[in-house]
Amino acid sequence: MKKAIFITAFLLFYLIGGFINYFGILPFKMAYVSFLPFIMLPFFNLKNNLILWSSIFFGIIIILSGIINHTRFELTILYLQNAVTPYLIYYLTVHYINRRNVYRVFNWCIFIGCIQLPIVLLQRNFYDIISKYGSRYVLKEDFGFGTFYTSNDPSLAFFIFGLILFLLFDQEHNYFIRRRKLLITWLVATILVLNSKLSLIILTLIFIYYFLKDIRIKTIIITGVSICSLIIILWKLITYNPQLYENVNGLINLVQSTQIDLTTAEKHYKEGLGNRVYSLVYLMSQPISFIGNGPYFSLDPFTKIYHRGGDSGHLINFYINLGIIGLISGYLVAFSFLHSKPFSKFVILYFLVLCTFFTTVEIFIDGSILMTFHILTSSFLIPRQDMEATAKSNSEYLLSKSE
Repeated sequence: MKKAIFITAFLLFYLIGGFINYFGILPFKMAYVSFLPFIMLPFFNLKNNLILWSSIFFGIIIILSGIINHTRFELTILYLQNAVTPYLIYYLTVHYINRRNVYRVFNWCIFIGCIQLPIVLLQRNFYDIISKYGSRYVLKEDFGFGTFYTSNDPSLAFFIFGLILFLLFDQEHNYFIRRRKLLITWLVATILVLNSKLSLIILTLIFIYYFLKDIRIKTIIITGVSICSLIIILWKLITYNPQLYENVNGLINLVQSTQIDLTTAEKHYKEGLGNRVYSLVYLMSQPISFIGNGPYFSLDPFTKIYHRGGDSGHLINFYINLGIIGLISGYLVAFSFLHSKPFSKFVILYFLVLCTFFTTVEIFIDGSILMTFHILTSSFLIPRQDMEATAKSNSEYLLSKSE
């Protein structure tokens, strides 16, 4: 009964909250969406664990930064979602996923992952037609988000990476998924069609680790030949694919743009028109900010206009708002996710990808990313293959004895 009530309340929170967020008066709608989780929580038993206390500490830092910097009340309340949402998503997945339904959950995840590629291709190729019927304007380069929230392709990428890691590395629990190699190839193709430079880097690192984790002389030779062949094939694909070519050029330009003078960096930073490189050059020249400039100092959440830093990624804007203490407390919340699961290589790898996405995505208020992490790292609930076989043989033996 409690699970049903909680799931219903959780869905209503997002449905009603989304409705008010679209039609309501700005200060009221922000306060409503931020406060509703606090109203929901007293009806259920809070888990006295690291996630709860790190979220509380994170919330205190947000409030403290708001008070010290005289931030508007509604902005501070809105920013508290960063502390509340991670615990809510964790609580939901822990109370819903169990050993009886875990197979069904993972099979659904695989199905959802497989349908993304054709949907993204349709979105890419029919942008001019599909975009006319949307409720909001989305740039063509961001129009490849599959079934995820509008223009939220990072959540889609994170979900696909989670499935790739599960199929590649979680050998103890992925045995019930058939045609794993074919699925991995399909999911890799999905990553390649996304317009994300960060995703290309992560994908490359994952497969480098996969091929070199059990390194031997024979493996080195095979890997070397495979990498050379892959480079030739990829280069041909990049040459004939304008989107991939643009992504690779973007990575090269990012590396070349690091030589920026301080005056230019400061100008771009203060006008809110810079990128990661400009912001880093300027911030590295300044004293360390301990408590930051206050919640939403870098970005106006109502108009989506940057006041400082520009489109520098979530990590840099996080530091601008809450300083080094806020940054540490945010990573403490992220580390508490790792502490909440049984230790395994798979969870560590997934956590590293999560931290990488933290540099560019607001992971603490992105329910899709948080739920993906907690669902796929619940694979420990799946009985190991040897244990399942033993349990099956034992049950068959007991049945034969009873007959």
